[in-house]
Amino acid sequence: MYLKVLIIILFFTSCKVTKSTLLPYELELTTRSNSNNSKCSDLLSYHPDTLHPESDITYTISMIFHIIEGPLAKSNFNLLEGTTYFSNMINNCNYRLSLNEHMKLPIGNKTSVFDSKIRFEIGNKNLTGILPFYHHTVKDTAQAYFLNKGLAQNNYNTDIFTNYSIRDDSLLNVYIMSFPPKLIKNNPKEYHGSGIALGSNIKMGGMYQKGGPDWGYATMFTHEVGHVLNLGHAWVQDGCDDTPIHPNCFGDGVGPCSDGSIASNNLMDYNNNQMAITPCQISKMRNALAKKGNFQRKLLKYDFCETSTRPDIEITKKVIWSGEKDLDRSILIKKGGSLQICCRLSLPQNGYIKVEKGGELRLESASIENACGYLIKGILKEKGAKIIEL
Repeated sequence: MYLKVLIIILFFTSCKVTKSTLLPYELELTTRSNSNNSKCSDLLSYHPDTLHPESDITYTISMIFHIIEGPLAKSNFNLLEGTTYFSNMINNCNYRLSLNEHMKLPIGNKTSVFDSKIRFEIGNKNLTGILPFYHHTVKDTAQAYFLNKGLAQNNYNTDIFTNYSIRDDSLLNVYIMSFPPKLIKNNPKEYHGSGIALGSNIKMGGMYQKGGPDWGYATMFTHEVGHVLNLGHAWVQDGCDDTPIHPNCFGDGVGPCSDGSIASNNLMDYNNNQMAITPCQISKMRNALAKKGNFQRKLLKYDFCETSTRPDIEITKKVIWSGEKDLDRSILIKKGGSLQICCRLSLPQNGYIKVEKGGELRLESASIENACGYLIKGILKEKGAKIIEL
């Protein structure tokens, strides 16, 4: 089914048209109601933009924490302890995400290194009445404790989400749990800090009992968020050609790498580093967050919608944006520049695409909006500029 969408390109109450050559452009687009343009789903469409890196905004994922205490001996953080510990952990997650290391495997690789521009934030000021941290005492031992091995394994059980998750349609709910006290007391070497991602909820187990600094669990947590954002384990076939298959050694010269082989440092492997994210993995995550209708997109902070004072993105060469995109600034297409938009594009409040004389804007099944529903100025066209509907 096709929809006729009339976009009023100029918001007249906030922008005056003078006697210059700047004119509003009224555009009638024919778009599919469910966006069937295959380019919008292609992972290559979400590869980091090397020509205009400012067009890749930082996506911030909003989350809250639930600290779960069981009915037996004290085995988890209290609210104050947990607030400090996990606030520090998230700060370290963001610091490590900003670094991103070069891949160690395959040996001699030339894999590019980019900032994923994905960050975490505890709480969401736009959601009133919701606290960043909660502490629950749960009497049901089957829900209260985390167990990822053995006959009583329950890490996939979601009952606790039903009882305690808050707005998991808009927030990542993180559960900080403990192992059954008797089991870890009798077999301490059998249990290690662990986690599992289940939709928009994450369980993390054993951190209080095993001890260690808050930063020591940062990459383990980011690994689980990676699963939320459609990343698979990287030591097997994961849909990315820049994450080679390997034996998943914990460290260099350890386990299957005892012959002196080099271990991976990829975030989605089980290793003692987990500091590398490849371009393909970044594309997967940003695809999950950018595509309208994905549950992951609803976890965003949406801090890119409001009026921006950032400088325009200046298009001076041929540029094609073939994936869905959110911008935190307007666009200026200069003389000799050409921009082709193939999917959904969100501009900030009062944002615009200005096409100067000698510039070209090409629209292929494109929709131009503000992701939060604010008004935009839309497309402004100088005399002598080209706008082509494909």
